[in-house]
Amino acid sequence: MMSITNFTAEETQLIALYMPKDNRLQLIYAIIEDRTNHEDMKELAERTVDKLARMTDAEFNAAAFTMAM
Repeated sequence: MMSITNFTAEETQLIALYMPKDNRLQLIYAIIEDRTNHEDMKELAERTVDKLARMTDAEFNAAAFTMAM
């Protein structure tokens, strides 16, 4: 059974900035790597990575992350 992970608009936009990545782990690593260069986004990045880490690959693949305009 899949759980539903709720991402805020800011978290979804952050994810969309790093897409496309081939898989969930590449996305997590890209956000973590960039987080060290941007102190102002550290809390948002950590919160987003935590949610991504708790998702399964199937949940990630089923999710649609698009850039908020």
